[in-house]
Amino acid sequence: MRTVELVISDERLSMVEPSLVQCIEVLEQCPEICLPDGALEVAFVDETTCSQLHESFFDDPEVTDVMTFPGSPEDDHAGDIAICPAVAMEASQHSGMSFHEELSLYLVHACLHLTGLDDREEDDVKEMRAAEESVMRQLRKAKALLNAEWSG
Repeated sequence: MRTVELVISDERLSMVEPSLVQCIEVLEQCPEICLPDGALEVAFVDETTCSQLHESFFDDPEVTDVMTFPGSPEDDHAGDIAICPAVAMEASQHSGMSFHEELSLYLVHACLHLTGLDDREEDDVKEMRAAEESVMRQLRKAKALLNAEWSG
């Protein structure tokens, strides 16, 4: 069984940890997802932290939705994921998806990156979006979307 560490550094978010574990368990059953071995850390960060991470690692100070940091399976570390719930809340008001769906989509996107998918080129973006849609259908069917509340 995979170790999943939940870190919430944005005080406006409350999440039930078992929902993250359940979501990851369902993701790992999806044929589109093949996570590296090892522990996985999922951090929900505020806009300031998101901006700092984005600038430090991607040379871009803009706030973004999700960042993926591959780990080292040799060191029993699959990777780290940083999600900005404030971006998810704002996006959910325009995307037609619920806050839970938007957060879950960001987690799916990051896990697809850890699987090896990329989204820099147009063909890669199409493949990523198709995989996201398929995995999100499976999460909805399993009733395994992230269970979180936003008080921002």
